[in-house]
Amino acid sequence: MPLAFLALWLGLLGRGCIVTSQIHGAAGFVLRSDWHCLPAVVAAGFVPGLIIARMISRGVPLAPTSTAALGALATAAMGDLGLQLFHQVDSSLMVLIWQGGGVVGLTLLGASLGPRLLRWRLDIP
Repeated sequence: MPLAFLALWLGLLGRGCIVTSQIHGAAGFVLRSDWHCLPAVVAAGFVPGLIIARMISRGVPLAPTSTAALGALATAAMGDLGLQLFHQVDSSLMVLIWQGGGVVGLTLLGASLGPRLLRWRLDIP
């Protein structure tokens, strides 16, 4: 089921790229960085990220790599949701590169740090 939504999202982005190219020509595909949006993204994902990290750290880490990766993915999704609230709607190649790349990067970082941060601690008195 998630693959159907991914295909729908990619299809809509493809349609947006076609419409952008018809309206703006090649200028519609110029990549720009919107660093002024970064504080809003961090603010939107920070508190949910702390809550997710606290919940994960209190559980038993049977699969720390995938657990940390999914926690990072959820945090990145919350940051992306915040971006949609503060940023103009942009359905183009920039969405794939900046938002998609950021989500993939944060997920990979969470997966790589998971085994080090999520260790099974036995509190035996």
